[in-house]
Amino acid sequence: MITSVLQRLGWSLEHQRQLPGRKAEYYPVSDLQLRPETHRLLNRYPEGVYCHQRLALESYLEGEDLCVATGTASGKSLVFYAIGVDCLAADPGARILAIYPLKALAREQESRWKKELEWAGIEARVGRIDGGVRDPQQRERILASSRVVLMTPDIIHAWLLSSLSSRRVQRFLASLRLVIVDEVHVYTGVFGSNTAYVFRRLQHAAHTLASGDRVQFVAASATVANPEQHLAELFGRTVRVIGDQADTSPRHERQLYLVRPPTGQSLYTALPHLLRAFVDETPYRFLTFVDSRRQTEQLATILARARFNKPEEDLAEADGEESGEPEAERKSDAASADRLLERLPVLPYRSGYEETDREAIQSRLSEGTLRGIISTSALELGLDIQGLDMVILVGIPQTITSLQQRIGRVGRHGPGTIVLIDAGGLADELVFNEPERLFDRPLLPAVLHLENRRIQYIHALCFASRGGEYDTLTGTDVEGEGEIALRVTGSWPPGFLELCQAERAGQVPLDLHNLKADGGDDPWHAFPLRDVGVQYTVEQRTGDLVRLGSLSSAQLMREAYPGAVYYYLTRPYRVVRVSQREKKVLVKRERYYTTDPYGPPVLISPQLTPEGVHRAVRMGELRAVECELYVSERVFGYTERRGGNKLPPVKYPCEYWHLASFGRNYTSTGVILSHPVLSHPGVQVKLLADLLLEAFLLVVPFERSEVNSSTGKHWKSQTGFQEGEPFLAIYDQTYGSLRLTGRLLEPGVLPEVVAEAMHVLRSGRVEAPEGILDATVQALQQLAEDCVGEPEPLELFASSPEPAGELEGERVIVPGSVGWIVTDDNQEFEVERVFCHPKEGLRYYGRRRGQMEQPDVQVWFPAANIRPIPGISRMGIYDYETGEVRPLDE
Repeated sequence: MITSVLQRLGWSLEHQRQLPGRKAEYYPVSDLQLRPETHRLLNRYPEGVYCHQRLALESYLEGEDLCVATGTASGKSLVFYAIGVDCLAADPGARILAIYPLKALAREQESRWKKELEWAGIEARVGRIDGGVRDPQQRERILASSRVVLMTPDIIHAWLLSSLSSRRVQRFLASLRLVIVDEVHVYTGVFGSNTAYVFRRLQHAAHTLASGDRVQFVAASATVANPEQHLAELFGRTVRVIGDQADTSPRHERQLYLVRPPTGQSLYTALPHLLRAFVDETPYRFLTFVDSRRQTEQLATILARARFNKPEEDLAEADGEESGEPEAERKSDAASADRLLERLPVLPYRSGYEETDREAIQSRLSEGTLRGIISTSALELGLDIQGLDMVILVGIPQTITSLQQRIGRVGRHGPGTIVLIDAGGLADELVFNEPERLFDRPLLPAVLHLENRRIQYIHALCFASRGGEYDTLTGTDVEGEGEIALRVTGSWPPGFLELCQAERAGQVPLDLHNLKADGGDDPWHAFPLRDVGVQYTVEQRTGDLVRLGSLSSAQLMREAYPGAVYYYLTRPYRVVRVSQREKKVLVKRERYYTTDPYGPPVLISPQLTPEGVHRAVRMGELRAVECELYVSERVFGYTERRGGNKLPPVKYPCEYWHLASFGRNYTSTGVILSHPVLSHPGVQVKLLADLLLEAFLLVVPFERSEVNSSTGKHWKSQTGFQEGEPFLAIYDQTYGSLRLTGRLLEPGVLPEVVAEAMHVLRSGRVEAPEGILDATVQALQQLAEDCVGEPEPLELFASSPEPAGELEGERVIVPGSVGWIVTDDNQEFEVERVFCHPKEGLRYYGRRRGQMEQPDVQVWFPAANIRPIPGISRMGIYDYETGEVRPLDE
């Protein structure tokens, strides 16, 4: 049936094979010293349990913290239930906290926990607390009456730990004996780093209230590259890992197809036809994975329009009419959206949806009334979608972890079908040329960076601010002027307690002042766990206020910049206003148009100072430096397609934005690569940077959204570099950095990345508007040759005496130049005047750039609040006697 659909639509079947099943191996548990109730639960399996399940039970009985890291559908949940039953049976007063990374998982597991406890003969209530339970009193009643409580990390952060003054919360934490954490492999990057602090704050609260550490951690995970290290950083505890080698669970066979779109058709023109054919011509229920929120919305939108007899074409070629729905359905946007959620056979699913919309989609998934879902990695986790026959992957995932999680959605209850589509990526090229390499992908590198100052300070605000969690638990008098020191135990990342102490002493570093202002009196709700900073909310105001999801500042630059057409649940909206101060995006209903931002390359300013450089090496003439960076992203306007027409670019300022650009500024880290060959005529420097990024992701497969590439030129001469010399930059896109790209300078990584880039360049898949020039190929070859050598330390800071009298006075930004307001989310500030206040010292007088509210209002800031931007800000010396500023470049 699959092959006939592919053949009719002109898709080429490149490879087909069967993934064999596996018979189970069982092990007895009758000899384990478990409670009778636990044995009653496990007696449902007269043949025994799988090897990894038995090992987990043994580890639990020995009092160890443990993690079962095995494949999908391998019975990890039974470990949770059995250990949970044993814990409750052993201690009538014990409470269990079961943590799931998604509300959908918690909702699904709630009913299963109830059934398992009932089967074991345990009379204990199971409660679930998430954003759907809004009444605080109801949450407390659930907490008081339930012995097993299911939560997400988000609700623990936003509600449980902000409610420590509640007696019911205190009693629950004092009696907490077991913490169960599912899907541990997703706790990586920003989300994982934030959650690591939540786990430590949770442990501190339980330890304080119970007068000792009596909590045991039991976790489950897909296989990751560094499980023991990752779990130790995540929990601050030593965790025993039971891995794939002990997995003896059975598997159903699955049929695998590798396919390519029809010749002459773009992927996103051909793909909607294929998905619609699966709906109309097959009985399959399918889940389609794509790698971006925008692709998710656009694919679902095309299928929705086809349902209303609109052309089945790519949105870029759509007819541009207002809507495909009947007129009656357009009278109320909210009502129309509800009907779409109820009626469409295929729906999108991604992060950032409103809670009621997510629940509506998840409800139809559970009921089996959806034929298909188009999703980002949000549904990659262990949600058991009943009746799912087929999974479609648009592009090969970077890691074997992600690949196994996605294809593991089928074959859970019977044979399944897997369709892998060549999306034109480099990982696709490798696999489609050599299909046997499909399962030869690298494991997910679970990375936490607990030293990120912004992440640390968000949690310091919650934990250590006066009247915060620490004071609530210890009964500290928040109004007193006496002792304010912290006395805590446990494993806290370096620098965190010092930052907590600075917060309590009112000595917050300037670059964190904007976070303190954003947090206000309620940092628990101001800062979500899945981003470093606050979220932007999307709102439509047509009489009643309608919320249309949320997005991060990085997503704002891609999806909801001024004038953009933003899609939400297949419906288009025009962004008419962005308030960076209020963190809101205002939209109105729009026709089915599409837009793309345009602007200059990301501006990278390396901080090549002793305090800004982390590592520096030389290999031949190649110089590689990991350092702090100033990153500036700019949108100058947008291009728009209406039907088959591509309109001339709309440039800012326009009706939706009053300035020449819309931007985002942040600090991060990255690796800059310099070589004389980059200055040769004809070398396509940006193409080389992009190539190295793609190769880096093949060698060290991080999420593409976490890292990026750009180019730049050194803004001044210093030891090792010449002014104007070009460089390549591979950098972290997370505000404050997770130091992911620092992996480039680990032994052997950079040579492997450059060699992989050569392979990619020769694959024929790399395209450039002007073609690939010989000088570019030769430049990459030269980089590869130099990388072969052993790296040597690169000395950047040879001491040299300052010219006499050069630094008399104070270094300042000269009038007419710009800096960043470190206390105001790095907004650009145009300096008009520098003056010295008799009591408060140097000040800058000028105006903010880039804000909608009062753009022409002139303000002043203490000089310490404005940070110069390397290579951008012109610097001078302020003469205290004359009040003049002498530029240093004169």
